[in-house]
Amino acid sequence: MKVLPHVLAAGHQLSLASTLRVVAVALVLSNGSHAFAAGETYNFDPTKSSDAPAREYGQFGPFDYYDLKNTPRNALPLVERGHFGPKTQNLARIGNWCFYWGDLDYTLRAFPNHPKALVAMADFLTTHETPCERPRKANPTAADLAEEIEKGTWRDRTPDYYFDTAIKYRAQYAETRILYGQYLQRAGKLDDAIKQFAGAEKAEPNSADAHYYLGLAYFKRGDKEKARTQAERAYGLGQGQVELKEKLIAAGLWTKK
Repeated sequence: MKVLPHVLAAGHQLSLASTLRVVAVALVLSNGSHAFAAGETYNFDPTKSSDAPAREYGQFGPFDYYDLKNTPRNALPLVERGHFGPKTQNLARIGNWCFYWGDLDYTLRAFPNHPKALVAMADFLTTHETPCERPRKANPTAADLAEEIEKGTWRDRTPDYYFDTAIKYRAQYAETRILYGQYLQRAGKLDDAIKQFAGAEKAEPNSADAHYYLGLAYFKRGDKEKARTQAERAYGLGQGQVELKEKLIAAGLWTKK
């Protein structure tokens, strides 16, 4: 049975391709300051800032996109070159959506809070609800059914799944919640978006972007006084975007320069 390492799910037995991938990754990183050996046993602790790769099913990572000093050298460029670079963009260009999804999924399993990959995946799934759907064979064998299950992990992985995973992995970053809030707002879920922007503000009280996007969301909902409060904080922290200020000026709620 042919197995795609991009879409392996937890608990599946390692295929030969996945085993070779693990060995190759270990060899590439062996020159780094955080070198590790293939076959080593790791215990993933999501509460720590430096996590060794979880190898139970051939997955590289997970690593923190915002904490590269505690990530094996070359890990990010290695993943991006193989799963988030020109090759992956070409898959989208030719409409090979299942493999395109697989590359984005692999990137987000290696770096769950990769911001550009999160945005790309959310945008993709918004317009491609069934990227890997294939008609079932008339008389499928056990191997056919096993392959179908293995390649069907995409069915449970919505944009919310990826954002939730990223936040659970590292809850201390405002940017992840801001990106989630923007996605929710585009989807028409304004109240849910406000919860994420408020969570971003709580995670990083000095984030100008967190206050700014929370202010915009409040304004859109009609809570203009709350929007002004957030605007004062955002611009006090050096926010350069002017859309919120312009909206408040038009509403007669902003007189500051």
